This record gives sequence, structure tokens and C-alpha cells, in this order.
Amino acid sequence: MSVRDITPDAVLAAVQAGHDDVFKLADHFEVMHVSHTLRGTIAHLEEGKRLVPTDANAGLLHRRWKVA
Repeated sequence: MSVRDITPDAVLAAVQAGHDDVFKLADHFEVMHVSHTLRGTIAHLEEGKRLVPTDANAGLLHRRWKVA
């Protein structure tokens, strides 16, 4: 995989498959956890309420998500 594979639908599918934090997602997409594309896609999905943090008070590095 590559950064080109990081799409909103792909991130949602990965979260549903158990890749529910930034490190697991980065590993799944074979990118660094600081990837601008990955973090931007996560932010976009959170803003659109399609990806919901299980603990909204957790920082990004400790946050886990579920699909809304």
C-alpha cells in the first residue's frame, strides 16, 4: 500500500477491520504515523462525524476510533 491508498472509505474500512488507532492505521497503509495524508483523512472523517473517537479526551496518539 501507499499514501495514495489512504482514502476516506479505505480508512473507514480499516477501522472496521480493527485498525482503530493512528499506529495501526499507519501500519495498515504502510506509512509513518505522522503522515499528513493519514492525519488529514482522519481529521476530515472526524469533522464529518463519520469517524468517532471512543475517548474524545484522548490525544491523537492515544485515541481510538469507531465508525459512526
